[in-house]
Formats: sequence, structure tokens, C-alpha cells
Amino acid sequence: MVILDAVIQDINEAFLGVVIRDILFLDEVIQDVHIQILEVRYKFQMELKPKEAFITMMMLRGFHDQLNKL
Repeated sequence: MVILDAVIQDINEAFLGVVIRDILFLDEVIQDVHIQILEVRYKFQMELKPKEAFITMMMLRGFHDQLNKL
């Protein structure tokens, strides 16, 4: 029984390590997407007409808000 408990503990620790690694990876991806959104927002502000820029900014803001909920 002691061996089984040790195996279960090893599996749990390995699984937890994978979960933590995946969470850190997803956090990095989300941060990269945030940066890309900011870059796109800046680009649209510089290149689009005011009405087009406003509509695009509202769409990007909605997407950005959805990412913040993750």
C-alpha cells in the first residue's frame, strides 16, 4: 500500500507540474495577444478614418475584454 501511495503521489506531482506549465504557457500567449491587440489598435488609429477607427476599436475592445475574463 505504501508503494501505491508513493506512485499516486508521484503521478499527482507530475500532473500538477504539467498543469502549472500549461497555465504559464497560456498566460504568456494571452500576454502576447494583448500586446498584438495594442499594436493593432495603434495602427488603426493612425491609418483609418475616425469613424472606421472607432468601429474597429470597439470591436478590438470587446475582444480584449473577453481575454481579460480568461
